[in-house]
Amino acid sequence: MKISIITSPFGTIPPTGIGAVEKLWYDLSLEFNKDGYETEIFCKKDKENITRIKKEKIIEIIGYERKGNLFIELFLDLVFTINCFFKLKKTDILIGNTFFSPLIARLFKFKFDKLIYNVQRVPKGQFFLYKNVNNFICPSSIIKTILTKEKIGNRVSVVVIGNPVNLDIYQPKSPKFKLKTDEFQILYFGRIHKEKGLHVLVKALSILSSKGFKLKLKLIGPYKEHEGGSGNQYFNDLKKCFNNIDYVKPISSPEILSSH
Repeated sequence: MKISIITSPFGTIPPTGIGAVEKLWYDLSLEFNKDGYETEIFCKKDKENITRIKKEKIIEIIGYERKGNLFIELFLDLVFTINCFFKLKKTDILIGNTFFSPLIARLFKFKFDKLIYNVQRVPKGQFFLYKNVNNFICPSSIIKTILTKEKIGNRVSVVVIGNPVNLDIYQPKSPKFKLKTDEFQILYFGRIHKEKGLHVLVKALSILSSKGFKLKLKLIGPYKEHEGGSGNQYFNDLKKCFNNIDYVKPISSPEILSSH
């Protein structure tokens, strides 16, 4: 069986990529390979020359930096997606992650048997356009609940599959804490964007801190708009609300990330 995966026009895959979608599907493609499936990934062309193992079939497509403008980014998503489909060979399962992949797929039905769409963000009313999708994969039950309220059709399968964690790398270091005496560090890794709800988190931490709990928040990820964040103002507002915040630039390596 052949599985083809379209990732994103704005983020590269590992070892340089930091985006959740890119890292998720790159790691899963390696697991698919171990189980005997043929896989290929369509991804943003990396600026660095990466040496890869022979089993990795990577089709690099010219990608883009984020522009901070929804309409421009949708147009770039469209261009990237079209380029992916022109390079796509006949496959059994096609997994889409771009906004336009389900729509452009209607023009290339002869190139795949089943279309799966990965719903990693909160649906915003666009999924009535995706009625040709065979399966939707949601990372949480709340995403599934929101998705099923949109007009996606009755014959579409919607399943919840949580994003996997590599337990060989990520292990808890201190299983026992003493309330109000030990300092709790909360680590967030990802885009520092308002849709992630970080402003709600810092408000909660501020309330708990005022009650005597020793709390520290470490943020790892991009906050600038061209990198996918909400910008300097949002980032500064988080620090004003809760003053015990450490910031670390985006990290691609899982081993380095786990050390935090």
